[in-house]
Amino acid sequence: MVSLSLLTGPQKSQQMHMEAYSLVHKSLSRCIWKSISKLWPDFAGNVTFRVGNGSHIKFWKDIWFGDTILGEEFPSLHLIAAEPNSTIASNRSYDIWDLRFRRNLNDWELNDIFALFAKLQSCSFSPQELDRLKWGNSRKGHYTVKEGYHNLSSRNSMIDKWP
Repeated sequence: MVSLSLLTGPQKSQQMHMEAYSLVHKSLSRCIWKSISKLWPDFAGNVTFRVGNGSHIKFWKDIWFGDTILGEEFPSLHLIAAEPNSTIASNRSYDIWDLRFRRNLNDWELNDIFALFAKLQSCSFSPQELDRLKWGNSRKGHYTVKEGYHNLSSRNSMIDKWP
């Protein structure tokens, strides 16, 4: 007769090895992703939008025109915007800007709205195209590992700290 422990012994041992492997794999995965996630600010800082129809880009919160977020450049207008999370498309009516605010503008806010409209006057749109992300200063605007590496190594010492 064969003991039951002899039959289940190797199976339990194999299960323990699999559990140990799983724990090591998870901890290594976290370590790798933790290091990669530290690079997110450098990546996100180089992302801008290429405006198509404006249906996916936030008017006040995304960098889509110039180098700044319109909500930061015109904070007094952003505070009274009827829809602070609105898209570019929802702020246009056909080919005309149609910005909506929660209240009428005060005299001291008129200079800001005039400056905003003057800035927006030079915007161009492609209603047939979709909005797209553009990364960095590359000609095509596509992210590549090579360009990401050059961007990081030329600006900071993160590469030297890489695990």
